[in-house]
Amino acid sequence: MDWDILRGAVYGWAELLRFNGLGSTSAIERIRDLAEADGQTNLLARCIKSLGDVASSRSDDEPARLRYEEARALYRKMSDLLGEANCIQKLGDIALLRSDHETAQARYEEAQPLFRTMGSWNGEANCIQSLGDIALRRSDHETACARYEEAQSLYQKAGDLLGVANCIKSLGDIALRRSDPETARARYEEAQPLYRKLGDLLGEANCIKSLGDIAARRADHDTACMGEAESLYRNALALYERIVEPYSIGRAHYGLACLAADGDARKRHVAAARQAWQSIKRDDLVAQLEAAFGSE
Repeated sequence: MDWDILRGAVYGWAELLRFNGLGSTSAIERIRDLAEADGQTNLLARCIKSLGDVASSRSDDEPARLRYEEARALYRKMSDLLGEANCIQKLGDIALLRSDHETAQARYEEAQPLFRTMGSWNGEANCIQSLGDIALRRSDHETACARYEEAQSLYQKAGDLLGVANCIKSLGDIALRRSDPETARARYEEAQPLYRKLGDLLGEANCIKSLGDIAARRADHDTACMGEAESLYRNALALYERIVEPYSIGRAHYGLACLAADGDARKRHVAAARQAWQSIKRDDLVAQLEAAFGSE
């Protein structure tokens, strides 16, 4: 039996299931059983981790966690530091999704030096970026900035433009929270063309929408900014609608409603925002919308 071919097949099928969201893991499970019976520990670990990846993509957090723990133990048994580090990072991701920041931080700090030892700039950068995300959620802006800048440098070494763009955008988000719109604007304008180059419509749209937010904040003092903000929101909305991203579609319509001088236009944007958020059952956002605009 050609175990190398099976190893590649497991990875390919797991990736298809992750991104497609449909299909059965039974083929991976059969290969797992064959690998276990034949003592193919490396393939066995790959199968188990892949099952964890699929479960995680389907928001089955607890089964995913158990798979990653199982695969981690196998990688450690083989002294496969990179495989072990990948599992530990995934365990951190699950903890972060559960808002268990202490556990997530511990996992990322455990995985980071393993990635460094193996010379994996991307893996190390991913951990550092996630540590920045945790610091940002805790409103520890100084630590978050330092983490994102460190991760950005590693992504640049690895030639990972998406990682670079994400870090730059996050630095813009921090500047905006710190009421430093000029720095935020510079960061978003730096990240936007990177997302465009990569064909990442969501990343590009998020930058444009954030630039719209900055312009909208200045609209009360500078009428020219109102026209700029409206144009930016409309550009972002067009991209959000291309990828059918209801949360962000609602946010763009909300921004346009805030700027609308015409009552009928405002009502249309409020109705569109409500429809977008109701489609994803975000009653909390609908409540915010109604608190701001009433039942328009």
